[in-house]
Amino acid sequence: MTSLQLNDGPSPWGSPYWKKLPTEELARYDLLAPTDKYFIDNLELLVDNTETALYRGSLKLSDSPDLVKVVLKTDFFAKTLRSSTFIHEADMYELHLSGLQGLSIPYCYGLFQHKDKDDQTKISSFLVLEDCGDLNDDVSSLMNSFKLKALDALYEIHCAG
Repeated sequence: MTSLQLNDGPSPWGSPYWKKLPTEELARYDLLAPTDKYFIDNLELLVDNTETALYRGSLKLSDSPDLVKVVLKTDFFAKTLRSSTFIHEADMYELHLSGLQGLSIPYCYGLFQHKDKDDQTKISSFLVLEDCGDLNDDVSSLMNSFKLKALDALYEIHCAG
């Protein structure tokens, strides 16, 4: 079974001072996945709100010496855990949109889950995706050729369901 291990990262603003990202191995949601072990280091908090924290980090795959830039999306600090939402998103990436990963959508390295030590029914989710760069809020600055490629990608996503 594939697992993920996080290096210590910053807690979002507003989270309890004692609550830190888990550093033990996290199990991958898809139990049929090949056996592998991933490590994420250099975690930097990008976005945090009451529902989701977003981190940027470096993923180390066991079969490659290179580090891969990734985004880690989690509900670990949220007041209400949303594992079904994360499972649905991971299923969309891995089942319906698998042929578009790395082309029209980010590559998905998997959904990993953490069970609370005190309450095993509380499961927080960690979705690991390819980092596609910084957000650009000003679409007027984008070249028309890029906008056309984005529309083509959106069309492919919709065709995939």
